[in-house]
Amino acid sequence: MAATIMLVKKTKDKEISNDGFRIYRLINDYIQRTQCGVLRGMMASRNRSRIGSFKISGASTEKSFHAANSLGRIKALLALILLIPVQSLATIIFFWCSDAIICKSFIMICRLWLLFLPILWLKFMDHGEWSWSPPKLGGFRTATFSGLIISAVIFSSYMIAGRLGVPYTAKILESAARTGLNRPAVFIAAALYWITCNSLIEEYLWRWFAFRKFEVLLGGKRAVAATALAFTAHHVLVLAAQFHWIIVIAGSSGVFLGGMIWSRLYMRYRSVWPCYLSHAIVDASIFIVGYRLIFSGQSTVG
Repeated sequence: MAATIMLVKKTKDKEISNDGFRIYRLINDYIQRTQCGVLRGMMASRNRSRIGSFKISGASTEKSFHAANSLGRIKALLALILLIPVQSLATIIFFWCSDAIICKSFIMICRLWLLFLPILWLKFMDHGEWSWSPPKLGGFRTATFSGLIISAVIFSSYMIAGRLGVPYTAKILESAARTGLNRPAVFIAAALYWITCNSLIEEYLWRWFAFRKFEVLLGGKRAVAATALAFTAHHVLVLAAQFHWIIVIAGSSGVFLGGMIWSRLYMRYRSVWPCYLSHAIVDASIFIVGYRLIFSGQSTVG
């Protein structure tokens, strides 16, 4: 009997123990689920906060980018406004101003302006660093080939104009006498300056500076044509002051083609030196033709 009572008691204790264990597990599971829910809520809230801050940050960054881009366009446009008309004004004063003092003074101011504007703009407006435009990508073979091709076009046009009997009138002789270029020594010295120095200055102005500003405004391909057009503007005035209208049209077209090629060279190689090499070859060809026009004693081209 006693053994039976002990067995029943142990069985009941075991059942109580099992019930307690089940209750413990139920309570523990509830606590874990509650904690997980709280943690999941906290994590979700944190993630939403992060996503929201990311969206705000992204929108702010996009607005900053657009603001910087707009400011860059405005600065590029201002730089071009300060550059492009100056050379044309200097050309007008040189050929059509009768007062020698005013003419020389104005031209000197324009030359200093054109020389220092790009450097000062780089320093104080673009906050950039000066470099010698190293030709890291090469391009000299292409530059030489392009210069020779343009020179061939110049010589061919000169020969065709000679056969057609196109007059160049006395304007070029008057201009040469005014500047002293009707003397061979002065002409050769001027040719050396234009080929070695002036060509480099023009590439510095129109490719290194103007092209990059047009590139900001219009993109690379459109900047090629825009720079060539701006580069041609003052050359039209130079030609119109000295030549027959047929030569003005042909010469201006050639200048525009050269500007396109040199701007393309700069866009491809990002250095003024290939452009300068091609430009110098072309200028040498022009002065060869100019020497014949001035010193041949003929009234027509050829």
